[in-house]
Amino acid sequence: MMCSMPNASRARSPCSRSSHTSASLCDWLCIDLSGQVAREEPGVDGDSVEAALTERIQTASPLHRASDLMSVAGFDASLPCCQETDLHLRLACQGVRFRRLPETLLTVRKQPGSVSSDYTKLLLQHEVIFIRAAEILRGRDELTPARRFAFARQLAADGRLLFRRKMRVAARRCWRAAATLDRAGLRSAYGRRTSRPLLTLLGPELTEQVVAALPFSIFPRVPSPSNVSNP
Repeated sequence: MMCSMPNASRARSPCSRSSHTSASLCDWLCIDLSGQVAREEPGVDGDSVEAALTERIQTASPLHRASDLMSVAGFDASLPCCQETDLHLRLACQGVRFRRLPETLLTVRKQPGSVSSDYTKLLLQHEVIFIRAAEILRGRDELTPARRFAFARQLAADGRLLFRRKMRVAARRCWRAAATLDRAGLRSAYGRRTSRPLLTLLGPELTEQVVAALPFSIFPRVPSPSNVSNP
């Protein structure tokens, strides 16, 4: 992706000074490959860990304090993708709070062949960074029930998507991790009236096989996690 940020730092600096543990996130315009323009805004109200886990945070949107980035050693360059999702999760786990600045200060232009075009690769990386973030919180005694639920829900949803992409071993790992964290969170990744009853009877793998064999008018598609579209 290509980004442009005219006057972004000047506009965001007042918000970033509000707390030594806060990061301000601006809105942005996203131009896809067909030229369509959409305005995006980060949904970061509430718990920052859950926001970093579930929301799409464009890499250039936040204005971080250098001390916060240094406290988590910045980007993890060993990761093949999802470095920005990992960074924001680790920052949130360290107590950094995200605040939205409701101004459009950034334009993102999608490019063909970007890292985000390999959807399966992004899903596989989620397993690594989500479990690592959960362990960070556990070590800080801050893995609350709500956070357990959110991690389990996201891992279970990723497991469903991986299973449908024939990545069954990885899907099983995600489901096991989700069940370990919070079984209610795992169940929440399934439709209440359709696939959730099957999940109770059959477990996730057989449920996916049944869902795949029946029309989507009965079992809707699994929604794609919002945060996989980052480069």
